[in-house]
This record gives sequence, C-alpha cells and structure tokens, in this order.
Amino acid sequence: MLEKVTDRGGLLFYQWLLRRVYADMPLPGDAELKELRNAFVRVFDAFKARTRPLAEDMDLVAKWTDDDDAAMSWGVLSVGLSDFTGRRRGSPGSSLPKKLACRCGS
Repeated sequence: MLEKVTDRGGLLFYQWLLRRVYADMPLPGDAELKELRNAFVRVFDAFKARTRPLAEDMDLVAKWTDDDDAAMSWGVLSVGLSDFTGRRRGSPGSSLPKKLACRCGS
C-alpha cells in the first residue's frame, strides 16, 4: 500500500493513521478521513513552500492530532520532515547528532 503513496503529506497521514489503529484510538468517519488526508497533504505542501497553511486545514489536523499519545504534534512532525526531506535531496540527513558529539567531546 505504501509504495502507492507519492506525496510526503500522504505518507505522514498513513503514519498517523497506523499509529491510531495500533493504539486502538478512535478514527474519523470515511468522509472526514478523506478530507483529513487531503488536509495533511495541503498542510505539508504549505510548510514545504514556506507559506501559511489554511486555517481550516490546520483546525482539522489539530482536531485529530492534538490528543494523540503517539507524539504526533506538528513540532515532532516537522523534525521528522526535515530529516526526511534532507535525505530525499541526497544530503546525509540531520547533522545535529554530529554537532552534539563534537560539543560533548565524544
């Protein structure tokens, strides 16, 4: 199923969905689930383009992600996105661990 996902917003949506299923948390109905997936994609695209996402999209995403135990806040997602997009462009990913290792003397 995941090999058919062509956009990163969709990938994040499926990650969120699987975490909700495995944690036995409630899911939105079919119509809202489809709209939520589209909102994930639009919000990710807005972040990628460095523009402001639509308030309606942010409200819908926040409605379903704010109470997750699975650390699905947008702050955590943005860290994961930066690592994912960095690797996609061919860079080695986040250099934060290397920087921390240098400062700690390890």
